[in-house]
Amino acid sequence: MAELLLHLLCGQALLLTMALAAMALLRRARLWLGASLTYAAWGLAPVVLLVQALPQPELAVARALLLPQQLEAASPVQAFAWQPMEQRPWLLALWLAGAVGAAALLAAQQWRVRRLGAVLPAGSSPAWVGVWRPYLALPADFSQRFTHAQQALVLAHEGVHRRRLDNVWNLLASALLALHWWNPAMWWAVRAFRADQELACDAAVLLAQPGARASYAEALLIAHGLHPLVAPLASRWGGVHPLVERISMLQHVQALSRRRALAVAGLSLLALAAAGSVRAVTSSAPAARVVLKLKVESSTRVGNAETKLSATPTMELPAGGTGTLLLGVTPQQPGPDQVQIEIQAEPQAEGRVLLSARVSRGAPLKLMSSPRLLTLDGQLAVIEIGDQDPANTHHLRVEVTPTVLKAPG
Repeated sequence: MAELLLHLLCGQALLLTMALAAMALLRRARLWLGASLTYAAWGLAPVVLLVQALPQPELAVARALLLPQQLEAASPVQAFAWQPMEQRPWLLALWLAGAVGAAALLAAQQWRVRRLGAVLPAGSSPAWVGVWRPYLALPADFSQRFTHAQQALVLAHEGVHRRRLDNVWNLLASALLALHWWNPAMWWAVRAFRADQELACDAAVLLAQPGARASYAEALLIAHGLHPLVAPLASRWGGVHPLVERISMLQHVQALSRRRALAVAGLSLLALAAAGSVRAVTSSAPAARVVLKLKVESSTRVGNAETKLSATPTMELPAGGTGTLLLGVTPQQPGPDQVQIEIQAEPQAEGRVLLSARVSRGAPLKLMSSPRLLTLDGQLAVIEIGDQDPANTHHLRVEVTPTVLKAPG
């Protein structure tokens, strides 16, 4: 499970970083695109992450049925291997600890703002707070700090946050931040996303009230230095955006044009296509195939009775595919001595091959061990499993010789 989760997280991190790199380039064209379109383009990031959830062709599974063959003599057991398949649980534990810590930090920030209620301390920034039962929070000196016209503009700004459900998007951004707390690009992205959110609200207000540009700029100047209420679900008037840049963007407020929308749509499709290509490369089966020559020997002793089975199958499967062997049993007649071996072979760099196996025994099948070992292309690898109970013993020896077949061309 740890290996699967780590693989999923690494794939998500790669796709997310690609999307954020695209957004970093896109933000350089904010003056041409406009604040609203730039903010909308942030939706590209979660959409790219969904690429990994798309269905993909399953790896072909090679199966072989190994019927009993009597051995003349039992082979001596040289070693016992009880190796867990998940050899890197500490990485998953580290990620989980960081995710819990980041989520706790964000929750604490939200709680500190939430407990203040609808009336904030003087000098705070007005904000639209919360997702479940959201409310407008205003500082105690709101009416003294702003004129009536400026108050109306501030309230209009917060109204845009409410209508656009910006705190819902902030919740999604916070969840991604908690999951990818170790990615520096994600911390930059959340800050940039919130800044673009404020610019988009500024633009929406001025598009509705084009004659209020001067009064709006004055309100921003008055709000300079207000406490920004650092909380993940508080869409605020005074934010982290540089004041000079925010006022400068007021001079470039423009309605959405078809040409700019098509440009962003084209870039989004290009990013999705790139993400799909990366996903295909990282998650699909490699073109190479692997031939596994196996020699399987099983010995079971119960009291004075001993059962010995063996087989020497050869199987070919795609790299990363799974081969399943059933030893000493037919599917119609499962027995207590049946052994099932599932084995994968993944070519690595420098001619190495990673072998992963799952060995189960009995009726019903019960997992005995999940050994993993690294060998070389064409080199014999041995897996031995057994127990030490002299009255009831079971020994299994699996010899595997992998040969990697290169893809044509």
